Amino acid sequence: MLQLKRLSALLLMVTAFTAHAAEDNQAIKQTFAPLGLTVSEIAKSPVDGLLEVTTDRGIFYATPDGKHFMAGYLYEATGGEPRNLTEEKTRL
Repeated sequence: MLQLKRLSALLLMVTAFTAHAAEDNQAIKQTFAPLGLTVSEIAKSPVDGLLEVTTDRGIFYATPDGKHFMAGYLYEATGGEPRNLTEEKTRL
């Protein structure tokens, strides 16, 4: 019985998280649509608080609520020569 309660609680948390993520994704898509950009993927970025938004015209970075976004390259500046993470991602 205890295991059933734990499983139910876990399923409820996963469902709530998924619904919240879907709402955020929708906000981002609504931000990009009037700009003529079609969003194909939304993923975590290497920067806390920003999502990586892949569109038909390249990669952008946006806040989870979709209120702010930026275009350009994201660099990692650790250990010597800076790495262009955006360019690396577009080569995949």
